[in-house]
Parts: sequence; structure tokens; C-alpha cells
Amino acid sequence: MRRPLRLLIWFLAAVALVIVVVIVSQTLIRPNVSNPVERIEYSQYQAVPDYDDTTYTVTSGPRIAAFDRLVTKYRVDVADFNNAENDGCTGGLATSVTLYTAGNRMQKLNLYSCRGPKARGDFVADATALFSRWHTEDAKAAAAH
Repeated sequence: MRRPLRLLIWFLAAVALVIVVVIVSQTLIRPNVSNPVERIEYSQYQAVPDYDDTTYTVTSGPRIAAFDRLVTKYRVDVADFNNAENDGCTGGLATSVTLYTAGNRMQKLNLYSCRGPKARGDFVADATALFSRWHTEDAKAAAAH
């Protein structure tokens, strides 16, 4: 009778340990926490005449924080971005993003949105809208110089 009780206790302890590990990994480990983004380079492309596909560089803390909020909100692992999240179409708005983290590590993301720069509701749509706003502001600033 003692042996089955001892096995049950070991089994319950193992289950409890697995539950704790899963909870900790889901709530505490977030992308970019240990390697914060220091610089973002991005460009956008759309198949329309004279579309500005210039690569812009972002080092502004508030802009980087805005991108980080999207990553956190949608729990995106930028080191392993799932391209299946992109819209499957032709003729949409493409955004090429390169993130530079501490130690000058680089991570590339390619976002494709068919819903335009005003769509909302998922990481690809919200990130496309964010980069589109920046693109408009940065293109105006570049033209003013």
C-alpha cells in the first residue's frame, strides 16, 4: 500500500512542476526583454508608380517603444516570426524590417498586408499601419531637407 502512495506523490509532484514551468515560460519570457531593440531600419514597397521605397532608420525611443508594444501585445517572437501571419495576396503593401538589438544583433521581418495601412486587429495589420505612419512622416522630413 505504501508503494502506490509514494508513486502517486511523485507523479503529482512532477505534474505540479510541469505546470509551474509552463506558467513561468508563458508569462515571464517575452521577446526582446533580454535584448532590447536599439535601432530599426525599414522600407515599404507597393507596386504603384513612384512609390518611395527608401530605407529609413529609427533610433527614437518612443518609436521603438511603440513597436515593442505591438510585439508584446500580440506575443510575437521576432526571432522566429511566422510568415503565415502575412496576408496571402499580390499587390499589397510590403514592409521590410530589420531590428538591431544590443550587441548589434540583427533580425529581419518581412510583413505583407493586403488590407492597407489603416487595417487593425493583428500584428501584421497593426505593424503595417505603424510603419506606414512613420513612412509618411519620414518621407516628408526627407523631402524638406
